[in-house]
Amino acid sequence: MSVPETVSRHALSEGRRWFRVAAGCYDGAGSCDVQGRQNDLGQYRLAALIRQFLSIAFLTGKPSDLPGSRDSLHFAIVLAVLTYIAATISFMGFGLAVGHAILDIILSGGALYLALHFVNKLPRFNQAFSAYCGAGSVVNLASLPIIYTSRASEAQSGFVVIEVTFWAWSISVLAHVIRFTFETNIPVSIIAALGYIVLAVTIFDLVFPG
Repeated sequence: MSVPETVSRHALSEGRRWFRVAAGCYDGAGSCDVQGRQNDLGQYRLAALIRQFLSIAFLTGKPSDLPGSRDSLHFAIVLAVLTYIAATISFMGFGLAVGHAILDIILSGGALYLALHFVNKLPRFNQAFSAYCGAGSVVNLASLPIIYTSRASEAQSGFVVIEVTFWAWSISVLAHVIRFTFETNIPVSIIAALGYIVLAVTIFDLVFPG
């Protein structure tokens, strides 16, 4: 078996495990406990977790509403990567889509970790990054019909406004997470979100020129 195939199989296995854990049915031996065995997420089962992601995406929930476990964080990251790839694969191909998704997770997670460390609020990382990844996944999923419709249509002008709307939504979600995680006001959180976007776009252009 080749190295890429081995890595792919391992990634798929880990993805399935995290989905089972998030659903509250993983028993550590690769099987599902139909009686709802307690695990790291406790009462936060898959449906509840997704509802929280939705509420944060629509700016009504807060990162502190989420469980702070690693399992919920892993689930949110896997969901973010998969939805990012689904949203970008049609116009950049599988390889670049995966590369962009991984770099996005590294940049956003690294920036959040360093910022929280700087203000001595590092224990909030799991909840904050879970909120960002989970709510971002909602935005990615919502954009899929627009992306694939615009790719199939010759009239692109109408989709520019929609694309800008999704960009504004993404920035609003990031600012919302920053606001409640760092306990700051709305103007500061928006400026911080825009500053991160500028930095991220610059790094993306350096890593993936053209």
